[in-house]
Amino acid sequence: MEAFGALSGIVVVLFILIAGILAILMPFFVLRIRNEMIKLNENMAKVIELLGGSTSENRTGNPETRKIKICPYCQAKNRVEDYLCINCSKPI
Repeated sequence: MEAFGALSGIVVVLFILIAGILAILMPFFVLRIRNEMIKLNENMAKVIELLGGSTSENRTGNPETRKIKICPYCQAKNRVEDYLCINCSKPI
């Protein structure tokens, strides 16, 4: 019985140790994923801009007459239907 108690104590200590290490490292993984999503969002915005917009009505007609929203925070071009900036994710 004492061997089982010692073994369960070791398992609990290992679990707490692993949980602590993950708690310390988790913000770094979250920040990495966040930064990758921001970069992906920037790349997609460039693709959309190169294509002239995402809808067929935005692709037709004179490029100067297309309707866009300019973000007041970062000055990025956004579609009219967007509620959040595609660059900084703040509300437009």
